[in-house]
Amino acid sequence: MHGKKCKMLSVAAVALFLILSVAIVGHVPSVDADTESRITLSISSYSGEWKADPGNPGLTRPQNAIDGNAGTAWYCQWGKADNCYGDAPSMTLSFGSEKTVRRIEVTMADDFVPQDIKIELGRGGAWAEAGRFDGMAAKQNVVCPVPDQTADKLRVTVMQKSEPDNNGFTLAKIAEIAAYSVSSAALDALPYYTDVTAGGVVLCSDQAKNSDALSDGIFTEEGRDGGAVVTKFYTDYSSDTDECDAITGYRFPSAKNIGKLTLWGASKQSRIFGFPRDFAIVYSPDGVSWYVVPNQIYRDFTPSGGENAFVFDNKISARAVGIKALRSSQISGGGYGISLAEMRVFSSPLAGDAITPSPQDTADPSAITTVPLENTVLDGEKTFSVDLKKYFTCSAGELSFSSKGVGSVSGDVYSLDAKGLASGRYDVTVTASLNDFCRKSLSFTVTVQNGGKMFVSAAAALTERTATTAKELRVNMTQLFKYSGSDSLVFAASEGNVDGSVLSLLYDAVGEHDIIVECYPVSDRSLGATALLRVKVTRGGLELSPLTVEGSEYESPFGGFMIAGGIAGGLALAGIAVTVILLIRRKTA
Repeated sequence: MHGKKCKMLSVAAVALFLILSVAIVGHVPSVDADTESRITLSISSYSGEWKADPGNPGLTRPQNAIDGNAGTAWYCQWGKADNCYGDAPSMTLSFGSEKTVRRIEVTMADDFVPQDIKIELGRGGAWAEAGRFDGMAAKQNVVCPVPDQTADKLRVTVMQKSEPDNNGFTLAKIAEIAAYSVSSAALDALPYYTDVTAGGVVLCSDQAKNSDALSDGIFTEEGRDGGAVVTKFYTDYSSDTDECDAITGYRFPSAKNIGKLTLWGASKQSRIFGFPRDFAIVYSPDGVSWYVVPNQIYRDFTPSGGENAFVFDNKISARAVGIKALRSSQISGGGYGISLAEMRVFSSPLAGDAITPSPQDTADPSAITTVPLENTVLDGEKTFSVDLKKYFTCSAGELSFSSKGVGSVSGDVYSLDAKGLASGRYDVTVTASLNDFCRKSLSFTVTVQNGGKMFVSAAAALTERTATTAKELRVNMTQLFKYSGSDSLVFAASEGNVDGSVLSLLYDAVGEHDIIVECYPVSDRSLGATALLRVKVTRGGLELSPLTVEGSEYESPFGGFMIAGGIAGGLALAGIAVTVILLIRRKTA
C-alpha cells in the first residue's frame, strides 16, 4: 500500500482489544463483505480547527469530514509555523454504541494533504492504534483494515501537516472519514444522508416565479443537465434594494428528521447571481412557527459554482425547512432578489432524538406583538420620547431596538429633540429584534411646527455660465441657493474672488471650469449647502475664418486672425493706425 507505515494494531493493543471483546461479546464470527454497513458517526471532540472566515464558516467546519461529500473538507490546522500549534489536531468520532469494525477509510482533499496521520480505535477509556499512514496524494482514499475489532469510537490525528504552499502557509485538510461495520444492527442499515426532497411542496413568503424549478433535479453549474436547460427559481425578483425578509424552502406532509440542506446557485456564463448574502437555515417543527437551525447563520456568504452544502450539528424534526434571507444580491436581469437553480433536503443519520427548539432561536416575527405608534405633532425647540416596551412585547426573550429617520434609540427609549429641525413632516421607523431573523417594525410621522433653524438648499445641482477670455465674469451667488431664514449668509468658492455674495472670475485661456460654491448661515455652517457652477470660457475679440489665396487655403501661424489678398493689412482702432504684419504660410497637406 502506497505510503503506509502500517503499524497495524501493535501486539499489545491487539491483545487488549481481543481480551475486552471476548470478555464482553465472546467470539465474533466471520461475516461476508457484502454484509458490511457504514457506521453512523457523530463528532465527540476535535482540536486545531482552522480560523474560518466569519462570512463562510461552513467552508472549514469539522462536520465536513462526515457529511458524505468528498468535495468538502475539515481544515484541521493553520498557520505558517513548521510545527503544529499546540497539540497535533485530531477528531474523535462516536459510533453511538459498540460496533464490530472491519475497516476505516480517510479521504484526502484536493490540496493541503497531511504528510502523516494516525488512526485509532477506542473502547471505554482504552485506545489502540489501528494504522499509521504517510506520503498520501491528493484525493487519495486511505483504507485501514482492522481484524473485526469491537469499539465505540474512532480518532484520527494529523501528526504532520502538508508541505508549505508558495505563500508559506501550511495546514491539513481531510475530506471524509468513514468506518464500516460487520454488524447488522438496524441503525447501521439506515442510508447516509438520504435525499428526502421528493414530496415537499415549495413555499415562499415573498412573490415567486418558477417555483417548480427549485426541485426539478436540474441544477448544474453551466446551465444544462442531460441536455435540459436549467430553469431558475426567483423570489422578490423586482426589488430595487438588497434588503429582504423572505423564507424559501419546502413544506412536507409530515415531519422529517433532517440533517443537511444544499443550495445550487443560479449561474450564467460561470457567474453566480441572486444567491443570498446574509441568511440562515430555518425550520418549522409544526409547519407554523419558524426557528433558526443552531450554528447555521451566514453573512456575506460567497457561494461556490456548484453545490453549497450545509450540514447540521444536530438532528432536527421539521414539517418545513428552508432559508430565510435578510440580504439578497443582484440577479441577471438587474435589480435584487433570490435566484436558485436548486434546493435539496437530506435526512439526518445522527442517533437519538431531534433537538427541541429554543425560543431564543425563533425566526418568526409573530413572536413579537405590537401596538401601533401614533403620529405626533411637535413644536419646534421641544423634545419627544417613547417607551418602546409599551409598544413591543415578546415572551421569547429580551428585545433590542433601533430606529431610522430623525431621532435615536437609547436602550428601550426612542427620543427626538426638535431643536434645529425645520418645520415639516419627518418619517420614523422603529424596529424591535429578538435576533437578526426575528424582528418587527413600526412606522410613524413626526410633524414639526414653528420649526427651529432653517436649512440652506441649492437652487440647482448644476448651474452653467459663459465667459470670454480677458473679461471678468461676476456671479451673484444668492441666485444659486434658497433660504427662508433670517440669518446672514456666508459664501465661499473653490476658485475666483468672493466679495460678500459676488464671485469674480477672470480667465486668459479657453476652457471649462467646475467651481464648488458653498453657502451657509453665519450661525451654523452645518446647515449650509453646496452647488456646482460650470464656467465655459471662449476666446474674446475678432475671429476670422480661414480663406483662400490664389486657389489655396492658408492659415496664420498664430492660429487666431486670418487675412487674404495680400501680405499685410491695415487696421485702424480708436483713431490709432496699427499695422499688423501677418506671416502667412501655406497649409500643409
